[in-house]
Amino acid sequence: MKYNYSYKFTDISENDLDEIISYFINELKSKQVASDFLSKLSKVIDDIRLFPNSGELVNNDLIRKKGIRRKYIDNYTLFYLPEKKEKMIYILRIVYSRCNLDYILSNIIN
Repeated sequence: MKYNYSYKFTDISENDLDEIISYFINELKSKQVASDFLSKLSKVIDDIRLFPNSGELVNNDLIRKKGIRRKYIDNYTLFYLPEKKEKMIYILRIVYSRCNLDYILSNIIN
C-alpha cells in the first residue's frame, strides 16, 4: 500500500512504547497483550499515514494552535503531529488515557 506520509517516533514516544510493552510483559505477564497492542498501534499509524488529519484535533489551551492530534488505542492515547510540507507524521507521545493529560500536553510543547 502506498502511504501519503512517512512517520517517526520521538525519543520520548519510543520510551513511552518501551514502558507500555514492558508493563504488559513484566507486570501483566502477557506477551499476547503486548503483541495485540503493537498490532493495533501499527494499524492506527497506518491509518494516520493515509489520512493524517483523521485524528481528533487536541482542544487544549496549552497547544490549541500547534495542530497536534490524537488517536486512541485501547486505554492509551497516541498524540501526533502531521507535518504537511515534510509529509511526515511525528509520534509525540503514547500515554495511558487516564493520566494527567494537561501535564503530558504541557511537556509536549516544551
